[in-house]
Amino acid sequence: MSYGLAMNHRALVAFGANLGDRQTTIDAALREMDALPGVQLTAVSPCYASDPVGYADQSEFINGVAAFDTAVAPDVFLKLLLHTEKLFGRERGIRNGPRTLDLDLLFYDGETPISETGIELPHPRWSQRAFVTAPLADLLAMKELANDERWDGVREKLKTLTDRSGIRRL
Repeated sequence: MSYGLAMNHRALVAFGANLGDRQTTIDAALREMDALPGVQLTAVSPCYASDPVGYADQSEFINGVAAFDTAVAPDVFLKLLLHTEKLFGRERGIRNGPRTLDLDLLFYDGETPISETGIELPHPRWSQRAFVTAPLADLLAMKELANDERWDGVREKLKTLTDRSGIRRL
């Protein structure tokens, strides 16, 4: 919710879940983020089902990517994501393990690199994961982002990524 704040930044967030009512949790978490001061949900990709990566002994995930316009700095936005994960029961235990909700900040205002304590943007592994690249390509093709030049470099990189193994569009 903008609360009259200048929403002059755009953040792209990967989301996923594989515990509980996954789609309901994701939908509620996106609404929760949209209700925060200085944050407005602008677009959501189609969702994909994906096999787990790393720790294989777990249920499949539902994944996608959302775009937010925001007035907050990237480090604050990341803290809002982590807070939202916690609200929805996220517990950190096994690396790449099961989770009620996963929210990863992929990009903030395009490809401008940001490296601060606790934050590295663009997300260092975004291009290595089909469950991120497929919904990201879908999102960047949507009318809300189609003419936004901040994402031209990401679009070009996506054209070179063809591995969609282990995922299916829902």
